[in-house]
Amino acid sequence: MQEVDEQFGEWEWQLVAEEWRDAGDRVVVLGRVRLRGKESGVEVDQPHGWLVEFQDGMVFRFQHFARPHEALEAAGLSE
Repeated sequence: MQEVDEQFGEWEWQLVAEEWRDAGDRVVVLGRVRLRGKESGVEVDQPHGWLVEFQDGMVFRFQHFARPHEALEAAGLSE
């Protein structure tokens, strides 16, 4: 996260959740990462996926996938 802040600035990047899929004790979140270069001003808007695993009612693991379908596959789901 420190590297992201150094390259893009504290308020120059966003994680945008667009869809949530229940996978039992896991949740797949499909969305986008939006970035704007701190120096260059170049904007990036790319689809991403996250897999959130719960244990005893708390977040146990949080995984990031640059390709949304990989998050679905990791949870045993399909598009």
